[in-house]
Amino acid sequence: MDALIEIILELIIEGAAEGAKSKSFPKTIRYILLGAIVMIFSCIMVLLIYSSIVIASGLLVRLLLFGTGLLIAVFLVKLIKDVIKRL
Repeated sequence: MDALIEIILELIIEGAAEGAKSKSFPKTIRYILLGAIVMIFSCIMVLLIYSSIVIASGLLVRLLLFGTGLLIAVFLVKLIKDVIKRL
């Protein structure tokens, strides 16, 4: 069941990312898809960075959480640059 949910969410997010980049969709739909992706990944990024600051675990766990949050931030910047370039 867990794998099924992961596959469905991956398809939705990948489809939204490709749809936001595609010129075949109207601009309004592309902006909505981009906004949804940015909102989802921003929430995950903030949660990971906040957890890395607050968690009372070892340094390695904190660095992994913070690094994952930064990787998501890099993905968001790259996605936004790609969408802006295609407008």
